[in-house]
Amino acid sequence: MMEEHFTMLDRISIDPKVCHGKPCIKGTRVPVFVILDALAAGMTYEKISDDYPPITGDDIKAALSYACLVTEVVEARSAYQSSEVSRGTVADLMEDLAE
Repeated sequence: MMEEHFTMLDRISIDPKVCHGKPCIKGTRVPVFVILDALAAGMTYEKISDDYPPITGDDIKAALSYACLVTEVVEARSAYQSSEVSRGTVADLMEDLAE
């Protein structure tokens, strides 16, 4: 399942010149958090796509995948800082998550 999340990341870009470096759907100025907020507010994929015409269902799934991976990193980092896991770099943690 995690591998699917990583493949979806191709649809997300982070560029300091676009939306102050916030993660966006690639090729747009639609930040990931806008998509997540819309989903949390109960909007359907179709309504989000209608409100943000360049956004597709796969873009919405990519936003969810990004949120999933960020959550995993935050949780892993928290465990790392509380010494519940062995010490390593964030890159090590990401590598572990990919397995």
